[in-house]
Amino acid sequence: MKTAQRPDDVIHLSKFFALLWQRKFLIVLTAFIVGGAAYAYSLTLPNIYRTEVITIVPNSQSGPSLPNMGGSLGGLMGLANLGGGDSAKLRLEQVEELIKSRAFLHNFIEKYQLKADLYAAIDWQEESNTIVYDTELYNPETQTWVVREPTPWQLYGRFLEAMKVTILFNKNMLKLNIDHVSPHVAQNWATWLIDELNTFYKLRSAEEAKESIRYLENAVTETEFIFLRDVFSTLLEEQIKKDMLVEVKAEYAFETLAPAVLPESKSHPKRTVIGILGVIIGGLLGIILASVLGLRDRLKRD
Repeated sequence: MKTAQRPDDVIHLSKFFALLWQRKFLIVLTAFIVGGAAYAYSLTLPNIYRTEVITIVPNSQSGPSLPNMGGSLGGLMGLANLGGGDSAKLRLEQVEELIKSRAFLHNFIEKYQLKADLYAAIDWQEESNTIVYDTELYNPETQTWVVREPTPWQLYGRFLEAMKVTILFNKNMLKLNIDHVSPHVAQNWATWLIDELNTFYKLRSAEEAKESIRYLENAVTETEFIFLRDVFSTLLEEQIKKDMLVEVKAEYAFETLAPAVLPESKSHPKRTVIGILGVIIGGLLGIILASVLGLRDRLKRD
C-alpha cells in the first residue's frame, strides 16, 4: 500500500524557481566563467583544414562474349584469369580495406616522407605558408627527431585519425577526406592517395593482362582445334586491348569527379559551439550550486 507524502517533503516548482531567482547572479556568473574558459581553451587548439576528393569507379568490362562456350572452356578462362576485370562493387570493397591497411599506408608514408608532417606538425602559419612543428619531438632545421622516431604503428594510427573514407556503393563512388593543420598538406595527401590507388590497380591489372597474354599465345600455337584457336585468338585480342588501356589511362581504377581543392577556411574546432556548450554546462553547474546552497540555508534555518 502506497503511503502519501507529506507536503513538507515535496519541493514545489514555485519555490525552486524562487530559489534560482534569488541566486540568479551566481548562475549567470558560473555560466559565463565556464563558457569563457571553454572558449579560451578552444583558442589554444590549432585550426584543422579538411579537403575532399570524390572519385567514381567505372564498371569494368566483363570480357568478350563467346557463344556456345562450354563449362570446360569457362574453367580454362578462370584458370587463365580471363574472366574480365573487377566489378565496381568488388573494387570498392577491396579499396575500403586496402586504403586502411598497414602495408599500404606504411609504403605511402615512406614514399612521400610524411613522418614529420604527420606526427610532429602542430600549427600552420598562413602568411609564410610554413608548418610549425613540436620542437620537443622534431627539429625542422636539422630535419632530425629530438626523441625516438615514431614507430610504423604510431604513424599508422595517426594517419587513420586524419583520414576518412566513405564508400557509396549505390553510386560506385569513393569519397576521401584528409584533415591537417596545413591546407596544402591536406590537399597533397588526398591527391597522392588517389594517385597511389590508381597506380596499385594499374600495376596489378597490367601484370594480370601480361600473364593472360602469355598463356593465350601458348594456347593458340599448341591447340589443334580450329574452334579453340579462334576462341583463344579472340581472348588474346581482348587481353592486348586491356594491357594497352592500362598503359594509356592514368585514372585507370578511380576517375576523379571532384579533385581535392585547397581549403580556405578551417573545418574545426568549432569555437563558437564549444563556447555555447560551455555556457550551457556552466549554467547547469550554477543551478546545481544554487540548489545546494539553498538547501544548506534551509537546513541552517531548521
